Amino acid sequence: MKKKSLHHPHNHTSCIANAILAAEKISLKKKVQLTPLRRDILKIIWGSHKPIKAYTILSILSKKKGVVAPLTIYRGLDFLLELGLIHRLESLNAFIGCPHPLSIHRSQFFICTTCQDVMEMTTVSPINLIKKEAEVINFTITEPIIEIKGCCQKCRI
Repeated sequence: MKKKSLHHPHNHTSCIANAILAAEKISLKKKVQLTPLRRDILKIIWGSHKPIKAYTILSILSKKKGVVAPLTIYRGLDFLLELGLIHRLESLNAFIGCPHPLSIHRSQFFICTTCQDVMEMTTVSPINLIKKEAEVINFTITEPIIEIKGCCQKCRI
């Protein structure tokens, strides 16, 4: 079965609403506060489905709210990361919304180096093979994130 990219034409308003709803559920369950600023950061991240850097978020929020300190953005991002609402793409130093934050999963991404589209993969996990290799060399995995760069179907056409 061919997997559909998140980046097919669709209504982003619905994506943002679903992300906020999930954030509210998780915040309630974990008894933490989804502040208006954290909510705004999540909305910005879900606004395009493209990886976004912290300073881009800072720039967008500063235009809307006036001066916002970078530390405030990083704290908001840390909060969203801890709740599993977003992922950090290490190789791009950027963030992307998690389409299934209510389920426990390992993060693996296909990143198009041409258009920067990112597709999260959850169905096949090579991490178990990597874990076995890590055990052989007595290596402790702390962040099992896999990022695979290449060219998406849209950019090959």
